[in-house]
Formats: sequence, C-alpha cells, structure tokens
Amino acid sequence: PMGIDIAYGPDDQLNAALKTLRQLAWAAQSGWSVPCGTISDTPRYGHRGFMLDESRHFTGKAGVKRLLDAMELLKLNVFHWHLTDEPGWRIEIKKYPKLTTTGALGNYTDKAAAATFYTQDDVRELVAYAEARGIAIIPEIDMPGHAAAANRAYPEFSGGGSKKYPDFTFNPAKAETDAFLKDILAEVRVLFPKSSVIHLGGDEVHFGWEQWPKLPEVKQLMADEKFTKLDEVEGRFVRRMADHLAPTWTQVGLWDEASRFNLPPAKTLLFWWRHDKPQGLKDAAEKGYDIVLCPRIPLYF
Repeated sequence: PMGIDIAYGPDDQLNAALKTLRQLAWAAQSGWSVPCGTISDTPRYGHRGFMLDESRHFTGKAGVKRLLDAMELLKLNVFHWHLTDEPGWRIEIKKYPKLTTTGALGNYTDKAAAATFYTQDDVRELVAYAEARGIAIIPEIDMPGHAAAANRAYPEFSGGGSKKYPDFTFNPAKAETDAFLKDILAEVRVLFPKSSVIHLGGDEVHFGWEQWPKLPEVKQLMADEKFTKLDEVEGRFVRRMADHLAPTWTQVGLWDEASRFNLPPAKTLLFWWRHDKPQGLKDAAEKGYDIVLCPRIPLYF
C-alpha cells in the first residue's frame, strides 16, 4: 500500500511538513495524488521575512490576512509591519486620537484620501491570525525621522524638516516629545504581547536635520553635552529610546544607519537595506550585530 510518512522534530515542523505536502499536491494538479519521493527539509535561515509598508498605501485587514496565508504556504515566519511613515499613520493609539483622525489622512499617491488605519481590535485580530500560522510580527514605529504624519496630528512634537521633506523629524531633545513617543510605544507593547522585536526605523534622519540647530531644546542639549555635530544628537535620541525599550523587548530593530551609534549588539537587530553601502554591512557585522539582509535592490517592490 502507498502512503506518506512524516518524521519531524520540535516546534512546528509538522505544520511545515504539511505545507510541503500541500505544495506538492497543488503542483501535481491532481487533488491529493502526489509523486513518490523523499524530501529532507529544514530552513536555512531563522528569519524569513516579509515587510509591508502600510503608510504609503494602506492594505486593510482582508489584504493582510491574504498575505499571511501566502507567507504560511511559503514558510515565511516574520511579518515586518511598517505602520508609520510620512504619508500616513496607520495604528490606533488611544491616548493620541489625532494620530488616526489627522495623521491617517492621505497616502503616497493621494494626499486627500480618507483616513485609513487599523483599530486596536483589528491589530489584535491580525496578531492572533499570524500567531496561528506560526508567523511572528515585528511592528515598526518610525523615529526620529519619517515622522511627518504624526507631526501633522501633533505639531508640538515636530523637529522640523526641509523644503523637500517638511516636518520630517520628531524633536530629538524635547522632554515632551520623549513622553509622547514612550506613551505610543507602551500601547504598542500591549498590542503585540508575544513579539520579541520592535522596529524604530532610524533611517534617513539627516533629511530633516535642517531645523534642528534652531530648536531651543537642541541648542541646550548640544551645549550641555558638548556636542558639535547633529549626528551626535540623533545618536543620543536612538540610544535613549533603545534603552527605554530594552527591559520589555528582546531586541530593538533599526535600519542599518544605526550601526554607528554604539548600541548593544545583544539587544539590537539591524536591517541592511542600503544595497549601495556594503561597507556599512561589513562594519555592522564586525561589531557583532545580528543583521537581516533586505537590500533595497533587488528586494523592494
């Protein structure tokens, strides 16, 4: 008699084997009749990720579920959920409702589009949906750059920007901005209770440095700390936020620019996206950081 034997180890390897069986059946296009053979399979990479940018174009709950279904079939296990950026803020924060009344308006191609975002109940539903499929979620709340949507809603926390990138940054030295962002991150922690990594962005912040020297809080900080470069101001912000999150998250994720800020390697996960900066990848590796390879070319759609 013909049959199928499945031998599997710990964790969720039985589910992985059943996914392989489904793939074979679909490929054979013959119901549940599959070719004879032997497959020995184990993942080469522990982090097999997909990133979804919700800010530029909102996907919605049904679309995210379709993506999670596809990820499950392909044995991808990390969903990097980029929820905030310049075009729109896409996650409900109870303490700051204007983030999703004002901040969620518009998208990359239509600045007049109606507000679109995920309620906290939506997030909980999608977190459970992903968990049932063996997929971990990394939420991303971008800072101190790519902050224009949040700054439209709460301009008192803006660090300004440039003509090309207005209101691009949060104020990196204002105590009230720190409190605002920490409140947001506290609500995010509750919504993703089993996530081990939170991503803080940290990329392209220099696009919005132009106004920083004029901010009284930045001027005072630079005088107090004897800083001579805005890069030092940015580094202090990133370290403070990472230190704040360290007790409640296993790792803080950041784009590869953050490798220059002397963050603790054991608590930091870097994402190398700048395909044209291979030296940055080399430097980060030499410093002992865990690194996710996600070069813009060829991986960005």
